[in-house]
Amino acid sequence: MWENYCIAERIKSNKYFDKNVKSYFWRTYDQQEIDYVEEGSGQIRGYELKYSSNKRFKIPKKFQSVYDSEVHKVDRNNYWKFFQHEI
Repeated sequence: MWENYCIAERIKSNKYFDKNVKSYFWRTYDQQEIDYVEEGSGQIRGYELKYSSNKRFKIPKKFQSVYDSEVHKVDRNNYWKFFQHEI
């Protein structure tokens, strides 16, 4: 439910701020994943959505090597920044 909430609010925020981005999720056959990916303005950004701020995450090497893009962790302590496009 946390991921669904964050993605729904981000999509609404993109509309409000008139951000022209395409939204995806990324997963490989061996179950490596990035929860939410945005493509826009010539950039690709990934977001890992974790309810607990204590949970660690590793950026999948395949994602980093293919897309060479930023991946940010979004949790209960910084989700409002995600909605306001500060991260």
